Amino acid sequence: MAVFRNQPYSSGRFVVDLGTGDEGFSEVQLPVFAELGTIYREGGDKNSAQHNLPLHPQFGLAVLRRGFQGRLELYQWWREIALGQVARRDVSIKLLDESASTVVVIWKLKSAWPSGYYFSPLLAGGCEVLIESLELTCDEVEME
Repeated sequence: MAVFRNQPYSSGRFVVDLGTGDEGFSEVQLPVFAELGTIYREGGDKNSAQHNLPLHPQFGLAVLRRGFQGRLELYQWWREIALGQVARRDVSIKLLDESASTVVVIWKLKSAWPSGYYFSPLLAGGCEVLIESLELTCDEVEME
């Protein structure tokens, strides 16, 4: 699925599908991909060298940010989790080319759920856009 070209893509055109259709966000922090490992040493080894063995992948948080427009969908999804309901979704983050006509890569967050929901500060006399942020935890991330 990923579309190769000789020059890097811009990070400025993307859409997010929270399982309910494409939505716009002003910023997306993609999760960190890491491999958890363990140190292993056999008692009968003639030397004291330890071996690092991979165990399983671990994925950091994804963070979605957008200007608050009075829509409560992100809050309601977080609230379902806070009330103990199973509300996991498969979330797709799609990077688009500069013309916004072609999807060039997709990050698929499997079984994602909101682990944090918060706003930017309210500032008296300020004219900044109020930003709502949603942190997502997921079981797995695939790229295609």
